[in-house]
Amino acid sequence: MLLLILSAIIVVKAVLTILGPDATQQNVIIALLIGGFAASRFFIPKRYEIYTDRLRIVFLLSRLDVMYATIDEVRKGRWWHVWGYWGLRFATVPRRVVEVRRKDPGLRRPNLVISPLEHETFIERIEEARVAFEGRLRPSPALQA
Repeated sequence: MLLLILSAIIVVKAVLTILGPDATQQNVIIALLIGGFAASRFFIPKRYEIYTDRLRIVFLLSRLDVMYATIDEVRKGRWWHVWGYWGLRFATVPRRVVEVRRKDPGLRRPNLVISPLEHETFIERIEEARVAFEGRLRPSPALQA
């Protein structure tokens, strides 16, 4: 990863050197590019973890827990949800968009889109976990009277 960043800096510096002699302006542009790349690492999920009671989205320094009790539906999303979606957009790959629709969505619990590596397997596994979770919440038939 570091090699990729250094290569990008060298290419950008070479292009900027060809385009103009102002070194200060070039350094500002390079700093903005590096800063933007570094900042994006904080907002792009590193992995998704499926637990018995929640979906956890793990970022570089933090995590977001989405409890199954707040999820209405998990389904394959549209390719354009990567660029435009009414909710939180953590999806980065149009081919692998998964939409997590919430019960009673709003500012505190928005819908979200993500793009796990194996999106179809992810949807199957999270649905299995949600069904198991909901089965534990229902009272047993013997207790219903």
